Amino acid sequence: SGGGGGGGGYQRDPDAFASFGGGGGRREAPAGCKLYVGNVSFDMTKDDLSRLFDPFGRVTDSYLPTDRETGRPRGFAFVTYSTPDEAQAAIAALDGVETDGRALRVNVSDPNGGGGGGG
Repeated sequence: SGGGGGGGGYQRDPDAFASFGGGGGRREAPAGCKLYVGNVSFDMTKDDLSRLFDPFGRVTDSYLPTDRETGRPRGFAFVTYSTPDEAQAAIAALDGVETDGRALRVNVSDPNGGGGGGG
């Protein structure tokens, strides 16, 4: 009568969950992939942003908010990488680097508004 058992399928496959990226439907970047870039030159363009950040990995999204009145950048930007490792490489390389006479501030943008961990 050897009942039950079976079920199969659910060997813990390390890749099974990676591909879900946290679900929820909204295309929110995985934690640690989205960077806030502060102290951006008002002459910065999206092309400039790409030139700075592309060497460190695959940029999946970048956003350079502009002033409605003047059309000039508002002094900050967001760049999203496909992995946190790429984001960390960009932070290590670009945080504090001078561009157009301004030292960039580059750090992880926390989508949940500042929370979390630390040590």
